[in-house]
Amino acid sequence: MVRIAYIAGCGRSGTTLLARLLGEIPGFVAVGEAGWYFLGLRDASAVGIPCGCAAAISECSLWGKVSVDPQARMLARELIRGHSLHRTLWGRPETHPGLQRFLAAASGFYHTLAARTGAAVIVDSSKSSLFAALLARSPGIRVHVIHMIRDLRGVVSSGRRPKAYAPVMSPPRSILHWYRANVGAELLERRTAEFSRFRYEDFVAYPRPLLEQLASAIRGFPVHCPFLYEGQVQVHAQHLVTGNPDKFQCGQTWLRERQPELGPVLNHFVSLMGAPLLARYGYFSRKRNGAPAQPSEVHGEEALLPGSHERKTGMDEGLRFHALRNTSK
Repeated sequence: MVRIAYIAGCGRSGTTLLARLLGEIPGFVAVGEAGWYFLGLRDASAVGIPCGCAAAISECSLWGKVSVDPQARMLARELIRGHSLHRTLWGRPETHPGLQRFLAAASGFYHTLAARTGAAVIVDSSKSSLFAALLARSPGIRVHVIHMIRDLRGVVSSGRRPKAYAPVMSPPRSILHWYRANVGAELLERRTAEFSRFRYEDFVAYPRPLLEQLASAIRGFPVHCPFLYEGQVQVHAQHLVTGNPDKFQCGQTWLRERQPELGPVLNHFVSLMGAPLLARYGYFSRKRNGAPAQPSEVHGEEALLPGSHERKTGMDEGLRFHALRNTSK
């Protein structure tokens, strides 16, 4: 059984950062958006992006010899982008003529990665909830979905800044992507056995307790992250496919939240447009005018580790995402 820690959410939400930090833990290997890339869903703009080790994908020591069934890649495009996806996920998947072949190819891909890297957990930050739902059906794979949320105002601000090969996104486009990614992740929660959710801002403020809780939930036993100390971390080159261009930055790194750079009018517009989910995720009720939760709350009783019964916190509690929420069904 191959374990996959699958990071879902919107781009510019810290998904690559989370993947890299998980990849620093012994037994974990971060592969970036490898599933999305190799299983036929990448677009032309992603082909020329180097691996996180700085080598071209075709010349990388890990990815250079990776191959996937061409027919399965075509099926992936049909399943993800075609009109049959809704029936595939919510209907009777065994009746789809090409689904089982794709699932077998996906399973073989991740089993090959596990064998080549020797990792117990593969961290895939492909972000697509639809792709994660398909992976959850693959034989011999156990998926733990991590829903990473970031304040829409921070996503819009980040999307307006050019960053190497990452495209600049207009505010309306960022808003659309943010809603689609987060609503998709919430629907995905109903389709996966293991699911965790927390906010980017709290993760940056208190990375070690949240990362240790998350890694422990995935492995099923206590995991410690001594490489994280007072907001500093030593990061190394990793074989990340596509993802944020920050993946090339190595060495000593400070984890800090960058405040949104929006004018008053745009800030008000974005806040208004994102109000339903911003309120749902507790951004309008964060303490000290947007400050994250205290470490004592991060270690609070909202965390639920594997083996314990499923718990639904309820919207009246604001879902308190500053404390890691995990469900194991």
